[in-house]
Amino acid sequence: MKTKIAFLLTLLLHAPGIIHANAWLYQVSAKSGLKLRAEPSLSAQTLETIPFGTVLLCTQESTERITVEETTAPWRMTRHDGKRGWVFGGFLKQPVQWPAFNLNPLMLHGSWGNGDGFSFTESGVREEQPSGGDGTWEADGNDITIMIDCEQHYQDSSMSKNPTWHDQRTYTITVLYLDNDLLVYRHNGYIHALERYR
Repeated sequence: MKTKIAFLLTLLLHAPGIIHANAWLYQVSAKSGLKLRAEPSLSAQTLETIPFGTVLLCTQESTERITVEETTAPWRMTRHDGKRGWVFGGFLKQPVQWPAFNLNPLMLHGSWGNGDGFSFTESGVREEQPSGGDGTWEADGNDITIMIDCEQHYQDSSMSKNPTWHDQRTYTITVLYLDNDLLVYRHNGYIHALERYR
């Protein structure tokens, strides 16, 4: 069965020479790490070096293709350690091999996505979406069980009433990858990638 991929990300940046491709997950394949640059150019400032094996959510690619060490590829925009910049696509690989890790629940704390993800605290969770609700969560290994209890209010102007719809639901997500910038999880056969909202 083919793995179905879904990404919850809104692309807001527009610039000449840039293709606004669907967001996609890649993994750094350069053993010595991959330079994150301020602009899609070999002469641009290096913001940092991203370690080998790091999983990146790339949201844009350049129309220009360059050749480095006999490999030709475009530049790809991504974010790492709170810095957004460009990496050479020739040193990225797919499919991603998820690194083995033990989930630290404290790393989940904060907001993931921008209006379409989750906000985790020590005591609760909020679904950051129009039909979302508040609830609790608990971790068991890399599985996160989310228990939501929410109410939706509907205005019925013809009857001057405000009917309330009550929803309780429980579901489990499996965290595949987590760092300071990126949360990747599987739910119902789909893989979702959310950037930390700052």
